[in-house]
Amino acid sequence: MVIIPKAIHMHAVRHTLLITAIITCQSNPGLLFAQGGSASLVSMSRDADDEQVSTKETTYNADHFLSYALNASPAKLSLARLAAERGSCEEIRDLGIMMMKEEDEVAKKVKVLAAKRSIYPPHKFDANALNEFGNLHEDVPAEFDKQFVVRAISVLEKDVDMLRHATECEDRWVRLLASERLPLVEQQLAQLRFIRERATKGD
Repeated sequence: MVIIPKAIHMHAVRHTLLITAIITCQSNPGLLFAQGGSASLVSMSRDADDEQVSTKETTYNADHFLSYALNASPAKLSLARLAAERGSCEEIRDLGIMMMKEEDEVAKKVKVLAAKRSIYPPHKFDANALNEFGNLHEDVPAEFDKQFVVRAISVLEKDVDMLRHATECEDRWVRLLASERLPLVEQQLAQLRFIRERATKGD
């Protein structure tokens, strides 16, 4: 049975606050910022200087992060769904359910932020990305768990790298989203690494 950290439970409220702020505070001098489980109103100037995008060229700017998130989400949801449906133990199934819920919620926020920057999900998703985990359908349950952990660690390591860079990008809304999302992904990654280490010792 997976023990879900208290911080993850508190994110249900934080998710609602953030998506509401993204949608409603586009022209108001404030936003709701959830920190440590409580919401506070942080005044933010909307003058031209505050809105100006950094001219420094960087691979990890807001557009890059949002495009990555839009394109990667279907494959991550597919992997999490497989874990929820095919995991041989409750720990893997619960982790898959948690990952599905978190990815679905963050995908909604990403779509809102991306649309504000005229970035939209591709009309056609890469078939290779969507089928990347297709062979997991054929694995026996015990082997599935091992393969899922290996694949999920690889996916979340990339997520962590992208999120860490996004916390320093030029768009404050993306920074806020990345700062909220990063601890959750790091917790999931740590749990997967623990499962892998435990299985290795068991072998």
